[in-house]
Amino acid sequence: MSPAFGRYIANINIVAPKPTTFKIDLINSQIFYVYYLGKGEYMFKISGKKYYAESLGDLERASDAVTALLELNYAPTEVKEETAPADKGADLGPELAAANTPEAPAEEEVPEEEVNV
Repeated sequence: MSPAFGRYIANINIVAPKPTTFKIDLINSQIFYVYYLGKGEYMFKISGKKYYAESLGDLERASDAVTALLELNYAPTEVKEETAPADKGADLGPELAAANTPEAPAEEEVPEEEVNV
């Protein structure tokens, strides 16, 4: 992994002591795991596939798999807007749901001016 991957990581948690397992949270809410197997050996579990760090080919495939995860659902959590659900009062019944929705302000009618030709 290159040092540039650091800006795409939101959080790192230790989830198990043996083997030492790290859960990596990416900025787009995708996750993958890194396992320390001992004696400087690591294994990456990304989208259900295992990649071993001692193999250069596996490291490149792991890097590509992380890149693919970053391409999924790209919407950083800081930028997301909170929106109210559309069916907020659907389980209240039609009368109470209608009373719960704000009414749009009434528009003033502007009389059209007559144009003399």
